[in-house]
Amino acid sequence: MNDAANWIIGLARENTDAIGFIPAPTLESQYIRQGRYIIQKDEQGRCVGFLLHGAIHQGQRLVISQHCIQHEKRRRDYGRRAFLTLLERAQRYGASSIALRCGCDLEAIRFWQAMGFQIARIVPGGERRGCMIAEMVLPLSLPLFEEAS
Repeated sequence: MNDAANWIIGLARENTDAIGFIPAPTLESQYIRQGRYIIQKDEQGRCVGFLLHGAIHQGQRLVISQHCIQHEKRRRDYGRRAFLTLLERAQRYGASSIALRCGCDLEAIRFWQAMGFQIARIVPGGERRGCMIAEMVLPLSLPLFEEAS
C-alpha cells in the first residue's frame, strides 16, 4: 500500500462516524490504483484531506464516494479546491452529473449545496448512526455534438 492510501485510511478511520467505512483493500484497488482520488495539501505541502470518486465515463453520472478534511483545517478552501479539481475531471471526460450521499445532520451538506448540488431525495441512513441521508446531485452541461451530414 502506498503513502496516499495509508494517509487516507488514517484520516478516514478518525472520521468513520461521519463518512462511513471503506475497507483498505477496496480503497487500494478501486481508488488508489485507479487514480480515483484527490489529496488536498496545505501551503507547506502537508496532506489535509482527500476526495474519493468513482469511474468517469462520458454521458454517465460520476459518484463522490468520500470527501474528508482534517477537522482543524476545515473552512479554509481546501474542500472547494478539491471539488473544483474533480469538476474539471468530470467535465473533461464528459460526465453527465456528479452525485453523492451526505448525512443530513452534517455541516458538509451546506458545503455541497454551496458547490451547486441539490438534494434529489432524503433516505433513511444505516441503523448505527440513525440519521437521514441526502442524496445530492449536480447536473453538468454536456458538450453539444454536431449532426453528421
